[in-house]
Amino acid sequence: MKFLFQKATWLTILDASVYIVLGVISIIFSATLINFLTLILGIGAIVIGVIRIVYTFISPNNQPLLFTGILYLAVGLILASFPSTSQSIIASIIGIGILLAGASKTFSARAFKSIDKNWWINFAIGISQMIFGIVLISNPFESMQVIVILIGAYLIYFGVSALLDAFIFHRKAKNIDSTFEQYEKHSNGTIGEEPIDVEIIEKDKKD
Repeated sequence: MKFLFQKATWLTILDASVYIVLGVISIIFSATLINFLTLILGIGAIVIGVIRIVYTFISPNNQPLLFTGILYLAVGLILASFPSTSQSIIASIIGIGILLAGASKTFSARAFKSIDKNWWINFAIGISQMIFGIVLISNPFESMQVIVILIGAYLIYFGVSALLDAFIFHRKAKNIDSTFEQYEKHSNGTIGEEPIDVEIIEKDKKD
């Protein structure tokens, strides 16, 4: 039991350490990380596009697959060749989507104002979404960096919380082990059993 507790504790500490390291990397190298992820995304799109185009030659009469393959290939080349411009475009598209979603939530919240007493919660969420969308559209690259930094901060927070939980769990596990060992010593290895009287058994055999 002690080995299992120790193994679980060290596994949690290892996971938490990885989260903290990833969080620190995200904060310190936010711009480089965005460029790297954009490049990886572009390479992935190129690979998917090439696979789809090749498959159309193996399986003819598949025009939609050829069209999507060319589209993936074109997007991948743009992402890989112009990462900074691509990030701004992607952030702007995401910002427009968030802005429209916020506007929809805001209007729907006002529409259900008469039947929903908590309508203002959805209204406030919609307004905040609209503001966030506008910020993304107006300053896309810096906004993406802020998002990556916030993700990094959350990873650090999650890792530190996991470390604290691991230390608390380790202390409780030590108390459980100590209690279990004391119980074993007190019961002299006969947990849940009553001692057997050997003399009574021999007397019954003679009778």
